Amino acid sequence: MKTHLFCNAHLDPVWLWQWESGLAEGLSTFRAAADFVDEYPDFIFNHNESLLYQWVEEHEPALFERIKRQVADGRWKIVGGWFLQPDCNIPSGESIFRQVLRGRIYFYDKFGEVPITAVNFDSFGHAQGLVQMLEKCGYKYYVNIRPGRGNYDFDSEDFLWKGYDGSEVIVHRSDRGYNSVFGTAAEEVQKFNEKWSENENGLFLWGVGNHGGGPSRKDLNDLAKMMEEGADILHSTPDDYFATVDRDKIPVVDRGLNHIMQGCYTSIIRIKQMHRRLENDLIMVEKMASHAALAGLSTYEKQKIDDAWRDLLFSEFHDSLPGSCIQPVEEDIIRMLDHGLEIMNQLKAKYFLALSAGQEKIRDGNSVPILVYNPHPFTYDQPIDVEFLLPKQLWHKEFSNPIVYLDGQRVPSQSAKETANFYMDWCKRVVFQYPLPPASVTRFDVFFEVIEKRPTPDPLPLFGRGPDGQRRPYRGIHIETAKGSVSINPRTGLVDSYIVDGKEFFKHGALSVDVFADAFNCWDGRPFFNPRTPIGSFTPMTPGQATDFAGVKGSLVSPVRVTDDGDVHLVVEADLQYNLSRMLVRYLVNKLSGVLEMEIKVFYAESEKRLKLMVPTTLDGEDSEYQGQTIFGREKLRADYWEVLAQYWQAVTDGEYALAIIDDGVYGSHCYAGEAGLSLVRSAGYGAGRSAWGEPFHELMYQQRMDQGERRYRFRFEAGKREDVLSRIDRAAAIFNQRAYALAFCPSGQGTKPAPLVTVDCENVALSCFKQSERSESVYILRLFECQGVAAKAKVEIPVAGASFEADFAPFEIKTFRLEGGMITETDMLEGAVELPKK
Repeated sequence: MKTHLFCNAHLDPVWLWQWESGLAEGLSTFRAAADFVDEYPDFIFNHNESLLYQWVEEHEPALFERIKRQVADGRWKIVGGWFLQPDCNIPSGESIFRQVLRGRIYFYDKFGEVPITAVNFDSFGHAQGLVQMLEKCGYKYYVNIRPGRGNYDFDSEDFLWKGYDGSEVIVHRSDRGYNSVFGTAAEEVQKFNEKWSENENGLFLWGVGNHGGGPSRKDLNDLAKMMEEGADILHSTPDDYFATVDRDKIPVVDRGLNHIMQGCYTSIIRIKQMHRRLENDLIMVEKMASHAALAGLSTYEKQKIDDAWRDLLFSEFHDSLPGSCIQPVEEDIIRMLDHGLEIMNQLKAKYFLALSAGQEKIRDGNSVPILVYNPHPFTYDQPIDVEFLLPKQLWHKEFSNPIVYLDGQRVPSQSAKETANFYMDWCKRVVFQYPLPPASVTRFDVFFEVIEKRPTPDPLPLFGRGPDGQRRPYRGIHIETAKGSVSINPRTGLVDSYIVDGKEFFKHGALSVDVFADAFNCWDGRPFFNPRTPIGSFTPMTPGQATDFAGVKGSLVSPVRVTDDGDVHLVVEADLQYNLSRMLVRYLVNKLSGVLEMEIKVFYAESEKRLKLMVPTTLDGEDSEYQGQTIFGREKLRADYWEVLAQYWQAVTDGEYALAIIDDGVYGSHCYAGEAGLSLVRSAGYGAGRSAWGEPFHELMYQQRMDQGERRYRFRFEAGKREDVLSRIDRAAAIFNQRAYALAFCPSGQGTKPAPLVTVDCENVALSCFKQSERSESVYILRLFECQGVAAKAKVEIPVAGASFEADFAPFEIKTFRLEGGMITETDMLEGAVELPKK
């Protein structure tokens, strides 16, 4: 067998160390590798992430120029070519694509290189949606090591990986990992050759250093000696190895490369949630910036947007976003994400005010105008929650009740408790719901009626009117909606019934938060975690405990109570506890849509325990299935208690009905017999795992577990006919995660209202981005993809540019379009920024 030696430097910029240590190690490793390239005439060094090259370029420019010469001489091979090696399941399709785009442009501009082998050695699984993206970005090959041999029914390390749309790349999955122990490379090569002796060619990954990577002089000398003694080995590149692989003779894999290290679907949930927020803010701001620029109302702040993208992309590294890092790294990543979010907050305000051009001046001195921007290319149909101030402070004891109008017509609305606790009639908060037109600003006006006091619902209604109009006792808090009803048990704080269009979707006692034993291991809950056997649940506090927890003065409160009731929704709060932890649950029952939403605020103080939100549905027949959104697609998930991963939504279905659960940053879940369990938090150890030394945490000192403290969650439950729910769920999830921008603002009355940015008429074609081109300020890029696995023809209109077009989409197909001077043309996925290699 001819063995191709693939020497690499798998350098984690963060993991059990912070980024400054990763920077230092990167510089020294690159310096040593460059020396070895000069010293050993047949040695070839391979490396990928653009982040590390940028560090070298900034801090050691002479070394950078030296590496450029070695690349030109074919002695230093650039492989991979992404920004870094991210998690390959949690980021959205668009944000993981930006890893590729940023890296591709950097290596093309700095080195003239366009690698054809993508590399994600250490990522904890790989979504099937990557395949189409890889192929459309010019990759032919892919190297990884996870999951290992046990995930496949064949021995070969090479296979053909097929995407949702039929795209293909050849994968090499290394059984032995990506590194070698210092000083043992020759010995390991010998064992590798003996194992695969019947093959014609082999790919041997080796190197030492920070978490694997980088050559050593001893290893290079030992390998040179093997070559002198006749061993058929050579310093090589993955491209050269793949050139020997016959794609017609290797197995085919037509699925995602999952599941492995499922604890990382939940570990350090705060990073995951903040990543979700910034991910959506970036896509939203790019649309707003494009809208304002195309309308001639503002400039596109590309550098600021790029800075925030860098924050997001760094956070996606495969030991930070999955949560397998140490606490100081968590704090660093949170700081980066906060930096990106603050940039986005400022830009959202800037572009919102610009897009408010042409709105009339205030119509009445006693009213407050509310302007709302819908960032989506379709109608926005979820509640809008906004706070504002009255035109003047009122020191009376009455209450100015806000009522929302649109063009003189009253809109369903209700007052809500404002954030402030300054007790006067001044700060206001209103919740209202009205279908917002796509990608544009809508003007509402709030007027006020002065009433004796703030509307206060009966906190625990015990009686109501039955269908016959007779007064009768409730067995729970019962809410009728336009679509059905919801019943909440005041003794348990759980949902006993959720009816939509006459169909019951919940079993009795739904939406409990159960507690499960878990492991200290940040990657995996085994052997302690078992979703079949909870060790406890959160239960209601006593009235006295609830009063103290809620911070109420002057009254004793029920632990389960109605707090808001109006035209839009009814809100029920529940104060719950388990051991040292406390929890506030808020149910929001939408009377107009029949949708149930849930908010959870947990003050978590447990160690090595996992919390799961349990959703027992009535869809538990033989045809019950579990589905979820994935990168650029959706797929059927395992439903056998196995922890699986989905992105913005997951759904329990049967042959006729579906219940979908939308979240704001929860990724791990399991399902069995129609009951889903969504993992909220797991208090494992930071960077904790077993080693040759045994298990950690035996030192006699305080040792923090992850995710202890306050954590918040939001969920939305959409139920109905299977086909209807699964067709609308992608848009509902997009709205839930990318909310309309609403602000009380008195416009100047000057200017002209801009036309809408973009509309897409097809429910199963999603707008992935609308942004300025990477290469030209006058060019804009639209990326769309079919998201439901059904071929479609979509009409896309761009009124602000006076353009429109139609496009056909095969199932799960991604397409990228270029807008310039009102003309639309289709382009490659890298938007023409890089000259791709020929197929």
